Amino acid sequence: MTLTNTALAAIRDAAATHLDTTYTHAAVGDDATAEDATDTTLGNEQLRKTFQETTGPTAGVWTASMRIATTEDNGNNIKEVGIFDDPTTGTMLNRKLTTVFAKTASDEVWIDVEFTVTAVQN
Repeated sequence: MTLTNTALAAIRDAAATHLDTTYTHAAVGDDATAEDATDTTLGNEQLRKTFQETTGPTAGVWTASMRIATTEDNGNNIKEVGIFDDPTTGTMLNRKLTTVFAKTASDEVWIDVEFTVTAVQN
């Protein structure tokens, strides 16, 4: 069987819509342990917040943004970011190491995470 391009686009868009409606929170931590597909939590989570905004899904691209205010997470090094479906526990969608950033009260930080979903045939 061969799926049409229309079917592949529908599968792609359904997957991206699932991201947009299921995953609602971003978290940061200070653990630099290598990323692994078996990760279920951040190495050392320090702050979790509801997304400030999301865009998409448009053509399989979904972006979520987390704002860390000048009053939040001060004195910590941001080394890792994760996306979750719950405000305190839940399922982690991803874990990404970042360039180490020492957060201070002088900094307002925006973290944008973008997922591109592609459906292909084998």
